Amino acid sequence: MQAIHYRYSESELKAILSTLEIIVDTREQKNQHVLDYFHKKKVSLKIRGMKTCDYSAMIPKNLEMGLTRDIYLTAGVERKNGVDELVESIKDRTRFENEL
Repeated sequence: MQAIHYRYSESELKAILSTLEIIVDTREQKNQHVLDYFHKKKVSLKIRGMKTCDYSAMIPKNLEMGLTRDIYLTAGVERKNGVDELVESIKDRTRFENEL
């Protein structure tokens, strides 16, 4: 449980979320169509190495809104190229747990 909880108005939430950046893992392959989509929609993104997922997000610090540090979301997306890759990754329990 977190010790601090903020409540924001709808307009404040929109302002904060408008700064959200997608993080793309440097090891992600064959994802040009995803990157093209982000660029087309003018989604801010950063390419960085990540340990456990292919995509995640962060909200940069925003002193005007009281965010004194970058906020990194703990959730991530592990993209699979198809059902075969998905089945292979969960068939081997160790590999599955490592990807989580």
